Amino acid sequence: MDACEFKRRFLPLNRSLYRVAWSLTHNVQDAEDLVQETYCRLWRKRNDLSSIDNDEAYCVRLLKNFYYDGRRMASAREVDVGPPDNLQLPATDDVQRDIERTEAAQALHRIIGTLPDRQRDIITRRDLCDESFAEIATDLQMPEGSVRALLSRARQKLKERFLKWMNNDNTRD
Repeated sequence: MDACEFKRRFLPLNRSLYRVAWSLTHNVQDAEDLVQETYCRLWRKRNDLSSIDNDEAYCVRLLKNFYYDGRRMASAREVDVGPPDNLQLPATDDVQRDIERTEAAQALHRIIGTLPDRQRDIITRRDLCDESFAEIATDLQMPEGSVRALLSRARQKLKERFLKWMNNDNTRD
């Protein structure tokens, strides 16, 4: 397979691969790395790809396999690793602030996960993947106005639930 055919067949899958990668990692940089590694592996296998019936399904499976392999290898490395002897801990207030930010980010991800499917998909694609309203509307086969309305409702629910989480969290102190 030459470079032109590779680009024609596989580069249009970039957005859908990124969405899958982000849904696995919930991290922009990690998702981008997963997509890049998927394309590198595809390129290395380009001479064996002519028999593929469904390019997107094959790419998604390749991406997921790479992700799960990476997690298995990382968990195997972490088994016997202890902290280094010269470990420098940050100041206490920095640690506390980092913990609070991490907890808030995790709470936001959990809250996004509780939204109805369409709202969750739209808020993820618009706010996290930075897709245009037109792209989302075309993919979901709905008017742009409906996408905007669902996004507004999703953001409102997210705001209400996050504020509720913040208030419940602060009352426990």
